[in-house]
Amino acid sequence: MENKQTKKSKDTSTRTKRSGSSVNKARVLKYIDPIEKIHTFTRIHTEVSPHIHRFLELAYVLEGTAVHGMNGVEAVIKKGDYIIIDLGDVHYYNAPNNGQFMIQNLLFLPEFVDRMLINAQSFSEVLNCYLVKCSNGKTPLAIANRIFHDDDGRVKDILSHLLNEYEQKKLGYLEAIRCDIIEIIIETIRKASPGNNSFAVSKSTEYICQYISNHFKESITLTDVCNATGYSVPYVSRRFKEENGMTFSRYLQQMRINEARRLLFESNAKIIDIAEHVGYSDIKFFNTLFKKLTGKTPREYRLLCRE
Repeated sequence: MENKQTKKSKDTSTRTKRSGSSVNKARVLKYIDPIEKIHTFTRIHTEVSPHIHRFLELAYVLEGTAVHGMNGVEAVIKKGDYIIIDLGDVHYYNAPNNGQFMIQNLLFLPEFVDRMLINAQSFSEVLNCYLVKCSNGKTPLAIANRIFHDDDGRVKDILSHLLNEYEQKKLGYLEAIRCDIIEIIIETIRKASPGNNSFAVSKSTEYICQYISNHFKESITLTDVCNATGYSVPYVSRRFKEENGMTFSRYLQQMRINEARRLLFESNAKIIDIAEHVGYSDIKFFNTLFKKLTGKTPREYRLLCRE
């Protein structure tokens, strides 16, 4: 990929010592413009010391090989590999044999993808909230912190277009970049899913996800769903958690809270009415659950969205 602004990284911060799988100290990086909510650049590195950041990062290896450490676990990454680093994770790079490697970094806040994701705590929330419309209940949740290989160069091409949009800043560039990020996420979901048995979703789980999507505003339980679908409760409970990464009740709660987020953002409806609309008659329980899953009360979330 051509990039006239490529430069060698100058890391003037104090190097941190790693002992075994633990990181004693990590820098907190703050690179993102609060208006744009995104930053992308290409650099040549020999080493990047352990650091933690409050944004999502996609790191794509353009040239060379490096050892990438993530939360104490190390793996070799090479040209064509990329990884999505989740919020709050500690990671670092080292080039073997005193070599160099080139990486394109894409840094963005979750709300850049969807305004409703303001104050989101993980990449899985981006998948659950925004891409649920295209995933049909089949999206593997373990996308972040996995190494993917760009076999056909498709992701590299998208990142190249994204970098060009970011540097030129023509009319509508942020929307163009948003579309590029969504396309990369979809490409990554496809890489994680086809032919990969660890992400295969059974017919029962797929059907139940669809049932929840159609009836989540109603008062439903796992027993109700099993009676409607003909599956046994123990079987569904076990398979659902294995294949979705969460229990039936947490999945239902997440879907309801995501809808509440949308209504808080898009409407002026009273919070008590929104709670009832998404299936909660107990406003105190709704407020507690909302804060547990988003880190904010419904009122705080609405104010934050409208700042």
